[in-house]
Amino acid sequence: MLESTTTAQLCYAILLIEDTDTNSAGIRIQFDRLNYANVFGDMHILQMAIYLGAKVMTKDKKLERMANYANIKCDHTPQTINKAAE
Repeated sequence: MLESTTTAQLCYAILLIEDTDTNSAGIRIQFDRLNYANVFGDMHILQMAIYLGAKVMTKDKKLERMANYANIKCDHTPQTINKAAE
């Protein structure tokens, strides 16, 4: 389990370093927010996929990038557009 934890942390660190998105959706901005519950959720999903040797099913592009760093396959779920939010 220690190896999967370390690998997931390194993938998250790479994502933080590579982030160039300066709006509120950027991972660096989310990381800096206090009490933002979802900041480490993707890292834990990746950690469990590494540990279990599983694929990841996600709509999240950032989780997909981290999974690619660790050579974890992703099954894509289609992005949905909420017409009411537009």
